[in-house]
Amino acid sequence: MLEVKGIRKSFKEGNSRHDVLRGLDLSVDTGDFLAIMGASGSGKSTLLHIMGLLDKPDNGKVYIDGIDASSMSGRKQDKIRNEHTGFVFQFYHLLPELNALENIMLPLMIKTPAYRWLFERRKAIRRSEELLEMVGLSERARQNVTTLSGGERQRIALARALANNPKLLLADEPTGNLDHKAGSVILDILGELNRQGQTIVMVTHDRSIAELARRTVTLVDGELMS
Repeated sequence: MLEVKGIRKSFKEGNSRHDVLRGLDLSVDTGDFLAIMGASGSGKSTLLHIMGLLDKPDNGKVYIDGIDASSMSGRKQDKIRNEHTGFVFQFYHLLPELNALENIMLPLMIKTPAYRWLFERRKAIRRSEELLEMVGLSERARQNVTTLSGGERQRIALARALANNPKLLLADEPTGNLDHKAGSVILDILGELNRQGQTIVMVTHDRSIAELARRTVTLVDGELMS
């Protein structure tokens, strides 16, 4: 489903450059649950963002279903991000002016041409309500997200990531901002999604969390270790 080849990425630090990723190769199969481990600042999130076409490598290629997505136009990459990939971030990135249901509906709105939205809106609401039920927050549908707990916000963010039935779910430290109880709920949902066939790549610095995945790699000095 996903393959990265020869990925290199560096960042400027003063008058020098810091090599974060040094020619990485990595593949993800359909139905996989891959954990990418590494210390803080090791480049885990950078790698995940490159895999999700949120960032560009200095060198290397990103292949999605065998197609070189890294060479596509920005417009085509936007379409892939919206329809192929779901993202879950450590700090939720929900829109504070919207309620829970509206936040989940956003990817569906973006996907739908404006002239069709009136006809698709009801279907989008049903899909979003199904996802709210899946994450156990049906009663929070009309509640503004700023009034929710951290764990509830992350469940809303996870539901939003699943709105368009993505082939690939990318999770960047999804429990890093949560207490143990709230984090366990998120991990239970991710595990169940994978058992149902969802492909997941998760970044974490916590080995006990990584052990919940089917496969783990570790990022050390810009290189991946199995």
